[in-house]
Amino acid sequence: MRKRVCCALLLLSFLLVSPVPAWAQAVDWRVIWQDDGSILEIVELERTDLALEEGEWQSTTDSQNKLILTRQTADWKDYQQLSDRLPLKVKSRNFLVLKVATFNTENFSAAPEGLYAQIAAWPDAQLSVKLPGVIRDHSADRIVDSQEAVWELNRLDHIINEELLLKATFFDGLLLSITLVGLAVIIIGLFFLRSINRVHKLIETEYSLENIELEEADNSTTGTEEQ
Repeated sequence: MRKRVCCALLLLSFLLVSPVPAWAQAVDWRVIWQDDGSILEIVELERTDLALEEGEWQSTTDSQNKLILTRQTADWKDYQQLSDRLPLKVKSRNFLVLKVATFNTENFSAAPEGLYAQIAAWPDAQLSVKLPGVIRDHSADRIVDSQEAVWELNRLDHIINEELLLKATFFDGLLLSITLVGLAVIIIGLFFLRSINRVHKLIETEYSLENIELEEADNSTTGTEEQ
């Protein structure tokens, strides 16, 4: 009896400490905004029975027989022209050394034969947007390293329920470097001009006509006293 109780307790302890396997999302759609402005999309799907047009998506399968689709677009302007895409709208405002981008959703009629239309209603989806900037505002479920927003969705098309997806700030490294160098040159120049002005004032004070006359008067007085 005691052995049975010990075995039962041991089995219960094993079940409590053993990790519960996590089910992967049926849809995992990742959007990566790269440094050169292009957009890379990586879509992982548990199902492979999709009818997709050749050429738009590059497809492979991994060791777990998941379908992996990839696509690259030149920029957001070209992305907005696609008939098969996420219902995203991106607006950018450019300033001197930085850019502010806002991601919103939009009512978009995707091509029925496209990838998005075929998988939008699949249950259990994840959408992530990664960008080379700093995310300041968002409606995501979590943020990774201030540069990636992740939404956990019952269905992929539920993303349209979020009006504002995220707002991010981007710094232009080249313009920022040029601006900093320019400011450094200006500051150094100002210090140099101040130093020159001080030297000029010292020279004027030391060799002014009034001081020369006083020195000559002192010299003549000294010579008279010696005589």
